[in-house]
Amino acid sequence: FGRQQQQSIRRNKSVSIHVEISLEEVLTGKDFDAEISVPGGRRKTINIKIPAGVDSGQQVRYRGMGDDLYKDLPAGDLLVNVVVRPHREFDRNGETLICEKTVSVWDAMLGTEIEVAALNDRRFKVVVPAGTQPNTVLSCKGEGLPRLHTNQRGDLLIRIKVEIPKNLSESQKHLIETIKKNGI
Repeated sequence: FGRQQQQSIRRNKSVSIHVEISLEEVLTGKDFDAEISVPGGRRKTINIKIPAGVDSGQQVRYRGMGDDLYKDLPAGDLLVNVVVRPHREFDRNGETLICEKTVSVWDAMLGTEIEVAALNDRRFKVVVPAGTQPNTVLSCKGEGLPRLHTNQRGDLLIRIKVEIPKNLSESQKHLIETIKKNGI
């Protein structure tokens, strides 16, 4: 009876772990040592690499890095379930990053240049064209996250918020009324 049960086992068990990573680590990948528990109460330290571009809910399989209790059978797999922590400045949609930048109503009307920091802290200038409407989305090609297992990158989308002044002086109100009367 025991022999028949052992014959039905073709490999050792797989081991599952959960790993939480930052959005910056999605950009670069993450290389770290994970300590896992395997049957028999043993602990095992394994160096693993989470690939760049991975998303929350994805599972990364490392063949042969799981349980190895039965030496005459192939080792099980290590299954790494990935959770990506929310970021304070960027939202994510696949490999596309999305952020918001606020400009004054004057800059939206006349146009301006704003400085944007990408996820890797690289700073660059983006032109906000004259006449930009609230919630306009500007696209920066190739400034998003990597596509999993490729050398391609997604885009960075910048949603423009327009700040309207709240406390205008009487002279400012008069000036704006004059401009309004002249056809704007």
